[in-house]
Amino acid sequence: MYDHNQPTQRLEYIDAMRGFTMLLVVYSHIITHCYYIEDISTYNTFNTFFVLFRMPLFFFVSGFVLYKANQIWNVKNSLIFIAKKFKVQIISTILFLALFDYIFNLNFISGLISIGKHGYWFTISLFEYYLAYIIIDKLLYRLKITFFYDVILLLIGTFVFFITFKPNDIYQLLNINPVIFDSLGFPQLKYFIFFLFGIIIKRHFDGYKNLLNNSIKIGSIIFTFLVLSLIYIKVGAFPSFLINLPILIFLGCSGIITVFAFFYKYQDSFTKETKVGRVLQYIGKRTLDIYLLHYFFLPRNLKMVGEWFTENINPTLEFFVSLVLASMVIALCLVVSNIIRISPLLANWLFGVKSK
Repeated sequence: MYDHNQPTQRLEYIDAMRGFTMLLVVYSHIITHCYYIEDISTYNTFNTFFVLFRMPLFFFVSGFVLYKANQIWNVKNSLIFIAKKFKVQIISTILFLALFDYIFNLNFISGLISIGKHGYWFTISLFEYYLAYIIIDKLLYRLKITFFYDVILLLIGTFVFFITFKPNDIYQLLNINPVIFDSLGFPQLKYFIFFLFGIIIKRHFDGYKNLLNNSIKIGSIIFTFLVLSLIYIKVGAFPSFLINLPILIFLGCSGIITVFAFFYKYQDSFTKETKVGRVLQYIGKRTLDIYLLHYFFLPRNLKMVGEWFTENINPTLEFFVSLVLASMVIALCLVVSNIIRISPLLANWLFGVKSK
């Protein structure tokens, strides 16, 4: 089941790619939380393109980083890992959610049981992904299923994507209370397949690098991704979810491969020896801090900016304006993060920094 020839060293371009992804997340929140665009489908923005792979890429990187060739999920290792992640991704997230709701006069309970949790859904869903993967891996290991390991992971991920594509239909079919499943983040399990995709790529990293180095194969994937993205954005969505489902999975995976290929090919530009590399790596290593903090600093009184860009269509100008705002928010988050990290206790409990 385990390939012991996997690389274990930290890859600088992976940290840079995480930083890039975090930048896209904050950029998208500038549009949705600050411009007050009621119907995002009518708003001309590059975010429509980024949304096809942004969150899939975030979960992909989480799965990629998680996998270790020599990791054995026995009871002891699993409990230690789960306890560590629970402290940071559940307790810390709930603390930040409570503080956010208190400051902005929001209802904490309604936020906690909602799908989006006032924005704080990601870390909770990621914890559930960790838990689900450990259980799946342990089960497959016990059943001695090695040859079809990756196929089974993809089948499980596809099935989960299928049943969470339209959660309300599942609620009605099973006659269950949507509040319970929404509070558990059931609809957010749709990204689980991309998390598993990251694990599979890491398991076969040498073969994946061969793909990235094959100009014809990688060129075909990138070309298909770009063409299909343009078609999907133009059409909006196809009538049948049986058509949408494989297309969205393909767009997510091919978008991941495209971004990965870019950072892999130009990895020398993303080392600590370059300014861009240092900045993106720094952001990439502080993604948890930024995610938990950035909601506090989003400039939420920019409705007039959103109205201007709605009436005066200019996606390129909007992209750079929003990107500058996102960079300012991230910079402020990093300042606050460093202040919090002065205390080893707070750094450990809030951001999972190992105690020295």
